[in-house]
Amino acid sequence: MGKLGEGLSDEMARAWLRAELAGIPQVVLRSRAMILGPMVLGICAQYECMVNDDAQQGNWESPGNCLVDSIVGMLAAPSTAPVDSMDFNEGWARTVGR
Repeated sequence: MGKLGEGLSDEMARAWLRAELAGIPQVVLRSRAMILGPMVLGICAQYECMVNDDAQQGNWESPGNCLVDSIVGMLAAPSTAPVDSMDFNEGWARTVGR
């Protein structure tokens, strides 16, 4: 996987991302994206609790870098399941809106 550098234009970042995700079916990407929201929210909430409890000094750079690496890795990972078994978006969307 290539490394993104500082000062990278939006256009270059989009081209890099398209290249990294080439060959991964859209349904798999959508399913993984559905998982990312709760994952990011949970990690951020846990980190804020640790900072609030003085168990961690507040510095968002480290958890931010970890989250970016985790998100990119999760999106770009090869799919090992049949594509049609990954499409849970419709059911998920109905339950999230409750």
